[in-house]
Amino acid sequence: MLTLTNINTLKRTGAILFFLLLLPLTAFPAGQSAMKAGMNVTADVMKSRNKPKKMQFIGHVVAIQEGMKVESEEMIALYDKQGVQIQKIIATGSVRITQTKQVITGERAEFYPDEDRVLVMGDVLVVRPESRIRCRNLQIFSKKTGGGLKHLIADGDVYIQGKKRKIMGDHADFFPDEQKVIVTGHAVAIKGGDRIESKKLTIRYMEETKELQDMYAEGDVHIIGKNRLITSERANFNSSTHKAVASGKVKAVQQGMEVKSDELEIFYEGRNKELKQTIATGNVTITSKNRFVSGEKAVQYPKEKKVIVSGNAVYKKEGEDIRGEKIIYFYDRDDIIIKGGSKKRAKILMVPQK
Repeated sequence: MLTLTNINTLKRTGAILFFLLLLPLTAFPAGQSAMKAGMNVTADVMKSRNKPKKMQFIGHVVAIQEGMKVESEEMIALYDKQGVQIQKIIATGSVRITQTKQVITGERAEFYPDEDRVLVMGDVLVVRPESRIRCRNLQIFSKKTGGGLKHLIADGDVYIQGKKRKIMGDHADFFPDEQKVIVTGHAVAIKGGDRIESKKLTIRYMEETKELQDMYAEGDVHIIGKNRLITSERANFNSSTHKAVASGKVKAVQQGMEVKSDELEIFYEGRNKELKQTIATGNVTITSKNRFVSGEKAVQYPKEKKVIVSGNAVYKKEGEDIRGEKIIYFYDRDDIIIKGGSKKRAKILMVPQK
């Protein structure tokens, strides 16, 4: 076995240099127990220094440790003051970290055994069976006991490409045990022709299929679809119920009609998630051209191009003031049906134009 105390420089002359680092490195996400068996390293050149203790591998570096392979142009191991424990490993130049189900590439990687942490920097790419992640810096935290990934942090121009959607932001936190991703900054989610923008996106996935379970957007939310724009303070999307709920100063604009409310429920149907129905509640106002409709609740049926407004419903148009318990407004042809309640009859006020 090669020892650091009597070797300053070794070069490979036809044979591969082999060295065993007794390194309890558990920082990289795995699914296995803590790595206690050491790391096998091969390289063209190895240099060692005793004070302070340091070991350097140069040229075609390959380090293997229980299911993990690290490839780079150079690798340096830095020891503590006593020269016993490795405090830090630095891999630079075309870094490639391979495990069973994922590959991470970058320009530099730093391993911190005591912290169970790995930092990958410089045009980082993570390739997994279900997704790809791009960012500038990536931090990986593993569990101290039992192995496996604990937390992953991506920073700088984060781009996540899934099977069905793209997600972008300034920062992303991944929590594998919770099947959850939190994206902050200018967070954007894109699927087909639909786009969601907000300051923060919390996304949960189903554990077995990795399909979207639900998504929560908060802070200056914009929901952009085909000929439709919805803005609000918050929005929740549930994949299993095909339903989205926007709340807080909601404004929806579609086909020349603007709807404002405290809350808006949106229901989809079919494989293409076509708009089935919307329900606006709380201080509802509908503005279309020179028409104004208000009430406590409004239910829109897009296929029939009609809105049913209830609860102190009001319809105003060019000197007409129509009030009732319920107003059915056909917005494509500007027809209305007004209905009174059991205690309140319909009322029409005709105001002569000046």
